[in-house]
Amino acid sequence: MRLKIGICGVGGMGRGFAHLFGLHPDVDTLALADPDVEALQETRRDADVLHAVESMDQLLELDVDSIGVYTPPWTHAELAIRALNAGKNVISACPAAVTMDEMRDLLEAVERTGRIYMLCETSYYYPAAMFARQAWAEGRFGDFVYGEGEYYYRPNAYPFWMRDDYGNMPPMLYPTHSITFVTSVTGKRYERVTCVGTPGLHPDTAALRRRPEWLNNEFSNMTMLGRMSGGGVCRINEMRNVGCKGEHGSLLGTKGSIRQHNDRAVWSNGLDEEIDLTTLWKDPASHPQTRAAASLPASLEGHGMGHWGSHRFLVDEFVRAVTNNRRPHNHVWAAAATCAPGLVAWESLKQDGAWLDVPDFGNPSDGRDPLD
Repeated sequence: MRLKIGICGVGGMGRGFAHLFGLHPDVDTLALADPDVEALQETRRDADVLHAVESMDQLLELDVDSIGVYTPPWTHAELAIRALNAGKNVISACPAAVTMDEMRDLLEAVERTGRIYMLCETSYYYPAAMFARQAWAEGRFGDFVYGEGEYYYRPNAYPFWMRDDYGNMPPMLYPTHSITFVTSVTGKRYERVTCVGTPGLHPDTAALRRRPEWLNNEFSNMTMLGRMSGGGVCRINEMRNVGCKGEHGSLLGTKGSIRQHNDRAVWSNGLDEEIDLTTLWKDPASHPQTRAAASLPASLEGHGMGHWGSHRFLVDEFVRAVTNNRRPHNHVWAAAATCAPGLVAWESLKQDGAWLDVPDFGNPSDGRDPLD
């Protein structure tokens, strides 16, 4: 089987992902949809496109078996559910949903239709996360004690976010890059969370048009503290008005730890082992992505290096999942585990930091074997 995919939204990340899908040897058909005709034409110059249409309705009528959703965050769940109901598999940009009702509806649609859903979660393939999963599997961390994830930026440092409707989006509705580092390594989930914040939108975003559902949000910087299943604590910072930039994460166990900040990662056992991983990984033979990259199709070599080289892996993961009828690593149950804590944290902040329970969306129930 070869994949037939339609990409909805090519004005941002969708353009790069359309290019990658077009390069993959197991993709037979590539179609695009975007109301922005100029964006469609620019993307067509980057990829071998069979069809280019201007709406999701038109895209769903084409002969495609899968849909990629790369539209604004508040549209992801709605469009994914429409595609699933039309019998399509789905790969979606983050986050999977921005309300708990959307998350429940998305999970129900996946279970009811039996289609494959995958979240395009870049942090799953960051070098530190790949190293940490291997170390965790080998027992080098010991028991989990503490984890943290951080996503920092000033809006005008990222032009993508300087658009109407984005300016006062509560940061905890976009927590997946931070949360996935901990959940994908340990397999733990958030049980209870509390959230506090610092009022004050960045001046450049305060002037943007606001979405009605977030009209009164004045918090650009939010901090969540969570109690994890099986013990341990995790802190998440989602900050959009701070003099710092980047995605960071740390994981501490009773035997070992990884600490990552400002593009420097360090492994330590607290005794005689202190390894500068960033320096170590300059040697391709020691880099966590090298082995996985060797199994990618040759046509992807040198492409898809965005977000620390993760884009190429995400495209190949989805293609292999659909063509082999396997469950992707970033499946809908994993998506729920990374989205739900942030959704509950937003409610906690509105309740003056109340401790609130995080729903447990359970384990995969699709009957598929997981990807290798």
